[in-house]
Amino acid sequence: LWVGRADTFSKRADLCISLAERCPKLPFRMVMNNHQAEVFSQLRAIAPANVKIVEQVPYSEIEDLFFDSRVLLNTSAAEGFPNSFLQAAKYGKPIVSLDVDPGGMLDTHGCGVCAGGNLEDMAEIVETLFANHAYYSQISKRCLHYVQEFHAAKSRCKDLFDALNRLTPYELRSVA
Repeated sequence: LWVGRADTFSKRADLCISLAERCPKLPFRMVMNNHQAEVFSQLRAIAPANVKIVEQVPYSEIEDLFFDSRVLLNTSAAEGFPNSFLQAAKYGKPIVSLDVDPGGMLDTHGCGVCAGGNLEDMAEIVETLFANHAYYSQISKRCLHYVQEFHAAKSRCKDLFDALNRLTPYELRSVA
């Protein structure tokens, strides 16, 4: 699964299509916002047969795509911390990124792999995740652990409570 807008400079949808060409036996789904009509049309025209391009997905259905995917792909030149990484990780879906690894989520926490800007390496990583079930399962478990450890609501609420206590002149009482 790849999610982003139709561009070739930031999200770099064209690189996902190039990746799909390198992995012709694997199915790719691109949820590609028609950000630039001409670029969208060009990308759709050059997409190989193993790529399904979806222009829009209702908000109520996007979670199903993450759940049903095998891997989340990212070809962005730069990112902050993409919501899509958390959406994939909460379902135990490994993330394979061409260039970005926000906060070390991939390399440090083991939620996927950053290919260091090398598209050939990215293709090899994706194929390995599809072929090696033990490797896939290991990364999948790390994704679930990462979300639980760093993004679970209960621990984030405590962090918020502590921050509010530091910022206010009044001491707040815990209701939990």
